[in-house]
Amino acid sequence: MKSNVMIVEDSKSLAIQIRDWIVELGFGIYAIVNSGNLALNKIMTEKHPDIVLMDINLEDDTSGIEVVNRMHNKSVDIPIIYMSSTYNESLLAEIKATKPFNYLLKPFTKRDLHVAIEVAIELYAKEKELERHKNHLEELVEERTKELKLEIDRRAKTEEKLEELNKELKKKINKIHDSERNLRSLMEAIPDIVYKIDDNGRFIYINGAIKKIGYEPKDLIGEHFSKLILPDDIEKVSRDRVLPTILGVGGKDKEQPKLFDERRTGDRITQGLEMRIKPGDENNDILSEKHKEPLVVEVNSSGVYETCSTTNKDKFIGSLGIIKSDCVDLTGSVGVVRDITERKQLEEKLKNQNDFMYNIIESLNHPFYVIDISDYTIKLANSAASSERLSENAKCYEVSHGEISPCSDTHPCPIEEIKKTGKPVILRHTHKGGLGEEIQVEVNAYPVFDSKGDVVRIIEYCLDITDRLEKEKKLEQNYLFLESLINAVPNPIFFKDREGKYLGCNKAFKEFTGKPGNEIIGKTVYDMAPLKIAEEYYRKDRELLENPGTQSYEWVVNDSRGKRRDVIFNKATYEDTTGTVAGIIGIIVDITKRKKMEETLIELNKNLESRVKEEIDKRRQQEQLLIQQSKLASMGEMIGVIAHQWRQPLTALGLIVQDIKDAYNHGELDRKYLSNNVQEAVAQIHFMSKTIDDFRNFFKPTIEETYFPVDTAIKEVIALLSSQLGSADINVELVIEENVSLGIKGYLNEFMQVIMNLLHNSRDAVLELKNRRRQSYINKPITISVCNRGNKIVVSIGDHGGGIAKDIIDRIFEPYFTTKEEGKGTGVGLYMSKVIIENNMRGKLYVDNISDGALFTIELPPADKGSSSPGRSSEINIIKSL
Repeated sequence: MKSNVMIVEDSKSLAIQIRDWIVELGFGIYAIVNSGNLALNKIMTEKHPDIVLMDINLEDDTSGIEVVNRMHNKSVDIPIIYMSSTYNESLLAEIKATKPFNYLLKPFTKRDLHVAIEVAIELYAKEKELERHKNHLEELVEERTKELKLEIDRRAKTEEKLEELNKELKKKINKIHDSERNLRSLMEAIPDIVYKIDDNGRFIYINGAIKKIGYEPKDLIGEHFSKLILPDDIEKVSRDRVLPTILGVGGKDKEQPKLFDERRTGDRITQGLEMRIKPGDENNDILSEKHKEPLVVEVNSSGVYETCSTTNKDKFIGSLGIIKSDCVDLTGSVGVVRDITERKQLEEKLKNQNDFMYNIIESLNHPFYVIDISDYTIKLANSAASSERLSENAKCYEVSHGEISPCSDTHPCPIEEIKKTGKPVILRHTHKGGLGEEIQVEVNAYPVFDSKGDVVRIIEYCLDITDRLEKEKKLEQNYLFLESLINAVPNPIFFKDREGKYLGCNKAFKEFTGKPGNEIIGKTVYDMAPLKIAEEYYRKDRELLENPGTQSYEWVVNDSRGKRRDVIFNKATYEDTTGTVAGIIGIIVDITKRKKMEETLIELNKNLESRVKEEIDKRRQQEQLLIQQSKLASMGEMIGVIAHQWRQPLTALGLIVQDIKDAYNHGELDRKYLSNNVQEAVAQIHFMSKTIDDFRNFFKPTIEETYFPVDTAIKEVIALLSSQLGSADINVELVIEENVSLGIKGYLNEFMQVIMNLLHNSRDAVLELKNRRRQSYINKPITISVCNRGNKIVVSIGDHGGGIAKDIIDRIFEPYFTTKEEGKGTGVGLYMSKVIIENNMRGKLYVDNISDGALFTIELPPADKGSSSPGRSSEINIIKSL
């Protein structure tokens, strides 16, 4: 069926165009309206169209989006395609909110319209089909829900009946298993492993404690006890090995290890049997690290017997409440496995610690003693204390001093000192060395107390300090030397700790501050200066300590006589033996005289600056004169250029005048003929006048810097020299980088003079080479390239004139240096070009030889961002002179 389309468009011509396209595409026209209100009224009062093409901006100032929203408010469901000549993000958000089926941006084609309508129709149909499926599924879900509710009700009644039966059954089962549950609860509460095995050694029961080592109780039921034991330990605990050690007899059944004899007969029990148990699943997440290694355990077990069927008498034995009857029928045994791994480890650790402590004592290079204070006997000594084994009753004074009695008052005894105070002491003694020599030692003695708190022994550690005392003596001498050295320095020197306290200073610092040493050492800047100044000193010190290194700054201080002094504080951090910043050392340099000299120099510099400015102005004027002289030097050549430029228009004027005379003689001189010739003559005269103006403007000096595009200035120079270059059969190729700014700020005419000088040099070089080679010379153009390289504009002029000799290339920019014949060059052109570019325009001019010629390069800073250059085309511009 053909779809009917409603067109809402306030442009009559566009509405007709859309209508024609729709008809051509095979769709029907529902209506064409030019306002949103008319469209809404027609839709609400008549049968709806199949699709609406809605212009967003309509004639009655009604938004197409607003019309669609009103349609949606009235529950009108028609696919909408928007049309608009504008597009932006906010408009797109409004359009999306109304959920259109497509969007056409004016102007659009018939194909765009066709695709939009077809897509909208297809999407609308799919949407309706999905809605029908959704409604159908909702109906099915509702029916199934009702059926499930009925089934649930039926099952609930059945479950109620089953629950009543289960309750009765549970009561009976609970009564039956109460005793068993209580016993199992007790077994499970025991942290040790509790087990029961049959008379073949296979597990009948094992409690949950077995889980701690990676086994599940259910997995061990029916397994032999030996499954838990480390293979190397099985034979050690089998009855064939154990019984002979206890009873002196061996077992008879050797087919399998019989681990506990109480399983067999009699009242035998197993107590304190040690073995190693291997862990179960090592990958078990709940397994602790200590249970991933074999455990050392202690097993205690007892036999279990059947109840006598004849007497039915039982009795309890053992702390586990194991039932034993008067009958002798053994059914197995029960037992407890206790983890003693930690106990064993502690015992081993204690032994290792004792061995370790002994090794430490032996490793000491200095004598170590443990001495009984009651009789001075040495109870323990390392090898450093004596090269020979000490006798059992050796006395400390005999070994260390070679004396026969304890130390006297002149040589205080550490034992006696500790007896008095009960505290450690450090004493200096003179001991006998291994060769009988006297050595100075530092005795470190520590008390050892008994359980009552009384000192019973001392530990004595003796350090040989003979070398240290010698070094301390040398250190003291070095300190005296350094003190004399810094006192000899005329500049004040000080050093502080991290807290800002002065640790020392030299004589010059004391004189500078006017304070004696006892008023400086241990003090801070807050004790030495007024609060405000002290705070600044402290702040600078903290900056240096937080960023270790050096610090230097100028300061103004008052010396001990109250005179103002300009000084420089040079400070640096110093480190202790651990590499930690320990404090600051500083030196004060008095620069008062230097500051006064600087002030005098500043005053002189002010006068010098004005003189320099005057000289610069004079130099600038001289440079302008030289530039003008350079221009005038080429004036004669330029006059020749002007003459060449005028030759053609003068010839044309002569022909016009001659033709007027001939026309008069032949009677052809009428108003029209005369007017045409006058116009042509005026045009030639105008061309000649413009040529004069161009050259006159070129020779005017530029007074101020102006903004100008580099490429435009180069084109003007090429235009001025086009005739001169053309007559010499020399082409100029200009290559300009496009879409970049090529504007600079400088002196336009001077820049053009530089380009002209460089072109003249290239022309002369080419002509000279052409004259030398004649027929063999291949004509190539002079190439000028202009580009922007980020922070500079680069102009390159390259020729094919044979290049510049290596011995003179470094001199060509010198004033009055020329390679041309007498009278053909002044040597000013390249010099002035370099002055203009580098001194006046802040650029750079240099030359390099290329394969068959010379390449002059100019680098200039680009103009400020506020400047702009004329727009350009998007293609590379190559200009060739005729």
